[in-house]
Formats: sequence, C-alpha cells, structure tokens
Amino acid sequence: AFGQLYDKIWRRITSLSLSFSLSAGIHEVGFISFIVFSIAHMIVFTFLYNTRRQPKDQFAFRLRLIFAFLHISIFAFSGYLFIRHNKYCEPYMYSYYAIFEYLVVLTNIAFHTVDMLDIPGSSYSLCLALNSPARSKYNG
Repeated sequence: AFGQLYDKIWRRITSLSLSFSLSAGIHEVGFISFIVFSIAHMIVFTFLYNTRRQPKDQFAFRLRLIFAFLHISIFAFSGYLFIRHNKYCEPYMYSYYAIFEYLVVLTNIAFHTVDMLDIPGSSYSLCLALNSPARSKYNG
C-alpha cells in the first residue's frame, strides 16, 4: 500500500510542468527514489517469496532472481554511462544512458509481471489514458 501511495505521489510531482532546471532536479530525485525502493522491494520480496519453497514456485523464484539481477546490473551500468557523460562529455553517452534508463524500467515491469505465474488465470491489461488532464493540457 505504501509503495502504491509513494508511486502516485511521485507521478503527480514529476508530471508538473516546471522550468527545466527544477524539473531536472525533480526527475533526478524521482528516479533515484524509484531505484532505491524498487531494488529494496525486489530483494525483500524475492527472499520472502523463497521461504515458500514449493516446487511449483521455483520457476517464478528463478525468474524473479534473474529480473532482479538484471535490474540492478543495468542500473549500475546506466550509472557508469551517466558518469562518463558528465565527467568526460563523450559523444552519445547520454543517449546510451537514456536507453539503459528505459531498460531499468522495463526490467522492473518484467519483475512484477512474474506475479501472473502465482495467480492462475490472471492477466494484465494496458490502458492508455487518452483524455487525461496532463494530455489535454499539452495538446490544447
């Protein structure tokens, strides 16, 4: 419940239209918070889940371990790319960093998608908010 509340608050704060310097700072704090809480959640949930030790749960456990490891590894590499961009101003480093930032989010989504294995007959749906206030604000 806390994670959902935290997520809603940060989505509201980071979607505000602010000056670039302020929004960059908010984005940085939001992304770092997302990383800290997502890694903590993955570690705690994976090891609590492992206490079940039922044979049918081992596949889901292994998938969670793989996605958690990928998430942490990709984040570490994206941090390396970000440092190279800021310290040496090398060409394309920020573009590579941005790609890996998206991969961090996708590995987080993949980690949570494993939940479908725990609930037989479950499915996820993707809904687009075409008439959201943020969308109409920018599109007139």
